[in-house]
Amino acid sequence: MNSTPQDSDTTTVQVGDATLVISLSDLADMRASLIDQLKASDLEDRSELLLRTEGSAPVIGPDGSGHIGGWLLDTRGNKPVLSRRFAVSEHAVKGYLAFLEQRAGKWLVIEVVTERIRVAPQR
Repeated sequence: MNSTPQDSDTTTVQVGDATLVISLSDLADMRASLIDQLKASDLEDRSELLLRTEGSAPVIGPDGSGHIGGWLLDTRGNKPVLSRRFAVSEHAVKGYLAFLEQRAGKWLVIEVVTERIRVAPQR
């Protein structure tokens, strides 16, 4: 992710050669769409993800990064995403990715998938 502090109402994310400026209003659109996608999903952690997402307002952090609860505005493969990770045990992390698209000036979550995360064993 290439978010940089701008002001309290916007952040940026680098997607390929483009720098996208994302506002709090954009994050609110993403949040609403994410909630709709989670409600329609059969993800294993659906209830927990909904609880943490519905109860959180979008914010731009002090470092300039966009957040919706535990979700972080990020990129994967030159695509904008919201990523969510949490520990399942001392040595295991579980993650989800919500892929984003902008259609008719509005940000939508088009798919939420489980992210494979490899954690190196502690020595």
